[in-house]
Amino acid sequence: MRHNIAVLILVAVSTHAQELMIVEDRGHISPVRATITFRNDKTRQVVIRGTGLRDSSLTHVFIVRTEDGVSKRTLWIDSIASITGLDSLRRARDEFKVEMKDGTAFPAMFTGELPAGCEAANLFENPKDACATLFIGNGDDSTEAVDMRYAPALIETTVVP
Repeated sequence: MRHNIAVLILVAVSTHAQELMIVEDRGHISPVRATITFRNDKTRQVVIRGTGLRDSSLTHVFIVRTEDGVSKRTLWIDSIASITGLDSLRRARDEFKVEMKDGTAFPAMFTGELPAGCEAANLFENPKDACATLFIGNGDDSTEAVDMRYAPALIETTVVP
């Protein structure tokens, strides 16, 4: 299933927001409220529940490979300012740009799920093994999987004061 998403804006949950079961891990929260803006300028309010692949969901982190695939890097989802270049990915090892809220930026690539899950951050050749899924919650407590390789051109995060 392909989605045509142009912009995805993540917003951390404030105390005045709709009630969600918030889980804190080392000072970081999950889930994260979001507005998805599609290429046709339509928007949708969602909740980011995690990243991963198929049934392998990580709730607070997005694990990537950096330095041309040499290094594993674990990113807190609520610390990411933006992810760009997702719309130009063509091969398994193509890179996108991650900018953190502290101002640092670096190229990254998706990791592979096999043989030990997304946490292992393996390199992969088969696209079906990419840990590139964004799990979003819908208003009815269901979860939808959006493949970031085919959908967004840009992901931006903003913390609600």
